[in-house]
Amino acid sequence: MRFVFSKILANEVKNPGNFSKRTIRLISQLDNIAAQLFQKLCSCAIALQDGNHTIDTRVVSLSGNAASNSLIKYGLSFDNLNILQEYGLVIADYNAYRNYKFCVVNEQNQFSYAFKFANGYFAFLPTDREKLEKEINLHGVVFTQAGKELYNIIPKEENIEYKTDFDAYLETRFLKLIQVKIA
Repeated sequence: MRFVFSKILANEVKNPGNFSKRTIRLISQLDNIAAQLFQKLCSCAIALQDGNHTIDTRVVSLSGNAASNSLIKYGLSFDNLNILQEYGLVIADYNAYRNYKFCVVNEQNQFSYAFKFANGYFAFLPTDREKLEKEINLHGVVFTQAGKELYNIIPKEENIEYKTDFDAYLETRFLKLIQVKIA
């Protein structure tokens, strides 16, 4: 918690107003259990960002529904998600979706947006364009505005099991992750 507070203060000194009053109040009320759960959540999350603006941050629930414990093996059970929801870090609909088609590499080897995952930036490379769905709707647990503000300062721990399962899930959708460089 001290680390997070120090990151917020340092960020506020450099760029005043980066964190809302609500986010600062929320972090001051966060207990250690909720903080550890949020770190687990951030370690599995993808974040779609445009410059300094975060469009979407979520943990993809893979082939199930997070409300039915599809994320339990990563320490994100329904009960744990409820704790994060009560603190105002995630929205209550654990199966909300967003279209990520703008992150798919096209035939010219270009994409509109990369997304942050773990400690890198990625895009989706189609493995079979003919079978690829037109809409790349990713269902899962969505961060609130406060959660999105905190996402970038929370240290992520590599979750190899989630990454492996995310890769397998993408295979079923004729996609694979490729790491990209952001200018």
